[in-house]
Amino acid sequence: MVTEQAKRKARILAFWQKYGAEAALEAFGVKRRTLYDWQARLKKGGGQLEALNNKSRRPHQVRQRLWPNEVKAAIRSLRIEHPNLGPDKVALLLPHHLSSAPFLPKARTVARLIADAPDKMRTFPVKVRHNGERPHWG
Repeated sequence: MVTEQAKRKARILAFWQKYGAEAALEAFGVKRRTLYDWQARLKKGGGQLEALNNKSRRPHQVRQRLWPNEVKAAIRSLRIEHPNLGPDKVALLLPHHLSSAPFLPKARTVARLIADAPDKMRTFPVKVRHNGERPHWG
């Protein structure tokens, strides 16, 4: 699928070929190096406009969260004991469950650790109400 941005890049490249680099730079505000990069991508893609689609900017290597298993187990046990407990309260209760941990995660890190877990460290699939009913979402 060709995006609008790829079509725009192709129009700019055609303008560059017809009128030259100076005119393209002045008309579109695109740097000369960018024009050559787009030209190389188009050539590498066999002339297909899909080659000009924007690529992901996510790094190839992303740092993994490396927390001790005892910290993750403590978060999981708190979430099992109290299914509705959010990351802020879990972070406050962690020092009481971990006596030997040299450092503890902050609330935002607890939220990320919960989000990374496939089951969200919860025994119930949805939020539990005290009267036993399931919440109505709409």
